[in-house]
Amino acid sequence: MSRLSARVLYWSPRILGIVFVIFRFLFARDAFRHYGYGFWHVGYHPVSALTILIILLLAWRWDWLGALLFSVYGALYASIALPKHVPAAVPESAYAFIIAALFLVNWIARARVRTAY
Repeated sequence: MSRLSARVLYWSPRILGIVFVIFRFLFARDAFRHYGYGFWHVGYHPVSALTILIILLLAWRWDWLGALLFSVYGALYASIALPKHVPAAVPESAYAFIIAALFLVNWIARARVRTAY
């Protein structure tokens, strides 16, 4: 494995995870405009963003845990949001599954990534 491909493989799930956290925090900020909807509607968005941040911090050290937790997050989000919010649930779940797949590939190729890096 070349040095460039090892760096891309190592950093791509981490950078995408950071983008994912920023994306969720932007929606958390937007949710505060909806007054009168109750705590669950407004409170869910920051909790979701903080959950992704915690998963990303754990995945930064343990790639296999990142693959597991991002796939669990994608499945849980899809199971909660899919009946009502198909246009929002499908891309967000797919994005979580893509990050999980990248962490999984990173974990499988960890010996080659570490030696080439």
